[in-house]
Amino acid sequence: MKTAYINGEYFKTPSISPFDLGFLRGYGVFEHFRTYEKHPAFLSKRLHRLLKAATAIEIKLSHTLQEIEDIVYHLIEHNDFIESTIRIIVTKGITEDGLTPIRESSLIILTKPYSPFPANYYKNGIHALTTVHNRLFPEVKILNYLPAMTLLEGAREKGAQEVLYCNAQGEILEGTTCNFFAIKGDKLLTAKEGILPGITRDILLEKCANHFDIELRPLNLDELSEVDEAFTTSSIKEIVPLVAIDARPIGTGQPGPKTQQCRELFRNAFLELTLD
Repeated sequence: MKTAYINGEYFKTPSISPFDLGFLRGYGVFEHFRTYEKHPAFLSKRLHRLLKAATAIEIKLSHTLQEIEDIVYHLIEHNDFIESTIRIIVTKGITEDGLTPIRESSLIILTKPYSPFPANYYKNGIHALTTVHNRLFPEVKILNYLPAMTLLEGAREKGAQEVLYCNAQGEILEGTTCNFFAIKGDKLLTAKEGILPGITRDILLEKCANHFDIELRPLNLDELSEVDEAFTTSSIKEIVPLVAIDARPIGTGQPGPKTQQCRELFRNAFLELTLD
């Protein structure tokens, strides 16, 4: 059984060097996604985004994208999981002085069994709080998630399940690990800039183009009373209804039919993928 790959070797129980700059300094980028019928959905898109992210923070990949793809498929075949979540991590590499890499970048690929999120998230929706926060390198999936983790911990203590980042103008940009969408009538709104453009977000926008009027702009908090429905998107949770923001109900305060429509359109994208 193999569940991980680290710098040229496969492992059942992985371990990394404590001198890796990803561990010491959070210097690295990653991708995190799941399989559908043992297929790593939209893997090519994810690998090209990984390359773009690594380049943005001056990390040169030690493997080609094809090599990384082959490793991912090898792990899926040999990890004995029904479905997997996969995390691809690229770091600046090993250091001796805590700052300067002494060899090429590290490639770490971890797999574990996929565990569905609670069904009530999708049936009843979730609550979110907002905060003003500008992420470092917003268009890059960097390893540093300290703000997200501390904010989520505080939100859970208040009964919320997500935190939405806003800019200084009071516009909702994205969530801690997700993109944000709002529905106003037949309009589907999501921010265009200052966010990580998620793969799930991009696929959904493509599938919704013939069903909604797409507006690529952030929603201002002043518009919340005009919003009929809202939801978040991510590769692991997919589409999750948002029923309240800062304790203010969204629409009826229940998951709505258009959010369900979006979920079905997104699921159809995976059905088409697995039938290819």
